[in-house]
Amino acid sequence: MALTPPSRRTVLAAAPAGALIASGAEASTPSLADDIAAFVAFGEHRAGSPTEARTAGWIAARLARLGYDARTTSVPIKTILDPGGALTAEGWSTPAFPQWRTPPTDLNRPIIAPLSTGGSSVAGTILLAAAPAARNAYWPAATQSAALAARSAGAHALVIAFDDPTDRPYACNQESADDLPLPVAVVSPSALGHALAFASAGATGTLTLNGRPTPAEATVVIAARPGRGQAVVISTPLTGWFRCGAERGPGVALLLRLAGELRASSRPVSLVATGAHELGHLGMKHALTRGLPEPDRTALWIHLGAGIGAQALDTRFGVVSPRYLTAPENLATSLAEAFPSPAWTRLRPSPGAPGEAGDVIGAGYGRVLGLAGGFPGFHTPGDDASAVDHEALADIAASLSALLRSLA
Repeated sequence: MALTPPSRRTVLAAAPAGALIASGAEASTPSLADDIAAFVAFGEHRAGSPTEARTAGWIAARLARLGYDARTTSVPIKTILDPGGALTAEGWSTPAFPQWRTPPTDLNRPIIAPLSTGGSSVAGTILLAAAPAARNAYWPAATQSAALAARSAGAHALVIAFDDPTDRPYACNQESADDLPLPVAVVSPSALGHALAFASAGATGTLTLNGRPTPAEATVVIAARPGRGQAVVISTPLTGWFRCGAERGPGVALLLRLAGELRASSRPVSLVATGAHELGHLGMKHALTRGLPEPDRTALWIHLGAGIGAQALDTRFGVVSPRYLTAPENLATSLAEAFPSPAWTRLRPSPGAPGEAGDVIGAGYGRVLGLAGGFPGFHTPGDDASAVDHEALADIAASLSALLRSLA
C-alpha cells in the first residue's frame, strides 16, 4: 500500500493533550518522561485500533517537524479489536481477556480443574489451567499442547493464568487470530485460584468473551532523511495488548530523542515505528519490504525493544527484571561499560534474538544493536509506565547518543 504523509488536520485530531509541539522549530525538546506520558495518554495500543492510528500520526508528525520525510503505511491484519470478558460463578466474577478465539455465545458450563485430573469428564466443560510466565512473550508450546489436549478431550473453552508478580492477566503475543483450537481466556493467578475452588465444589461457571477476530489494518511509520555514506536505522514497536506504558513508552521516547540528535549527522537516517508487533511482528515484516537501506548500506541498526529501563518496580515485587543486549562481539565489547554484565545479558545476533531485532537480523542486517527487557506487569493491563526507571533510561539514552556521535 502507498506511503501516506500525515496531514496537519490528522495530526491535530490524533494528538492527546500536551502531545503537540509548536509548528516550525521545536519550542523545546520534550523530556523522555514527557513523551512516555504522551504515549500512555493515547490509551490501549492494540494493533488495528484507533489508538494505534492516532499514536502513529503523532509520531509521524513529530518526525516531520524534525525535518524527516515521514510517512505512514498500512498492514492488513486480523485481530480482536475490542476484547474483554468475564468468568463468573455463583455470584463471583473476574475479568477475562480473550486470547485468540472467542465462543459464538456465552458459555454456561461446569468448570473443572486441570486436564490431568480427569478424562471423559472434561467433555463439555470450561477447563482451568495455570502456566509459568511466557518467557518470550509468545504463547508457549507446552500451553499450546495443553490447549490441543483440552480440545481433543471435548472441553468447550480453556481459562488460563500465566504466572505474573503483579497478579494481573498476562496476554501472549500471537501469530494470527486462528492459532488456537478452542476459545481461550486469560485471568489473573489469584482469580484462577478462586475458580479452582469453585471447580472443586462442582460449580457451573459462565464465560463471556467479547469481540470476534476481525480484518483490520495496522499502521507503520517510516521516516527518512538523506545523507552521505552508510545509513543509520532506528526502530521500535508501537503496539501491544494494553497501555504498554513501560513496554513501549521508553522505546518510542528514545526514538524521538535520537531522531532529534541525528539531524546533525551527515549519514542517511531511517526511522521505523512498527504496528502489529503482538501479531507475529507483522509491522516489522512489512517495513522490511518498504525500501529501507540495504544491509550492505547500513552502518548500524538500533532496535529499541520492550521494557527498556523498566526496573522501578523490581524491589516492590521482589524480582530482577531481565535486560538483553543483542550485538556483534566488537560492538558489545565497546558498550560493556554502558551495558554491563551481568545486569545485561549479552546475546549474539541471530534470527532468534528477542523481539523484532530477530526479524532485522534474519533479513540480513549484520550490525544490529537490540535492547529489550521485561518487568513486573509486562503484557498486563496494569502497565501504566510506573515500572520505568527514569534515571536508568536517561543513562541508556546518553549511551546511545554517544554511540551515534561516534558514527557521525
